[in-house]
Amino acid sequence: MQIDEERVHGTGTRIRRVGEDARSYLTRMAGPMRAATQGNDGLSAVHTLRQVLERLYTNTEATAAASVTNGDNVMTAAYSHRVTDIAQARAFAAFDPAGVGCDDGSR
Repeated sequence: MQIDEERVHGTGTRIRRVGEDARSYLTRMAGPMRAATQGNDGLSAVHTLRQVLERLYTNTEATAAASVTNGDNVMTAAYSHRVTDIAQARAFAAFDPAGVGCDDGSR
């Protein structure tokens, strides 16, 4: 089976980037959000908003970690696929050194 290793590797990179971008955005927005809600500690809506933001931050961290892991796994799978294809081609060549098994007779 043939795959476009470069394309699969690029997909893995984009998967990684999703979580990293979410983490980066939330980190950038955390300061202004905290500053905007300071001094309003008595308001239950502000307290609830802070709780929601903390849950969002926790979930975003988990998503970021998972996207890095999944992206790495996709890239590793592409590399492993290529290595396996090379090993199989070598094994076949060793089994059929004259190229007799080739459809077009090349070798």
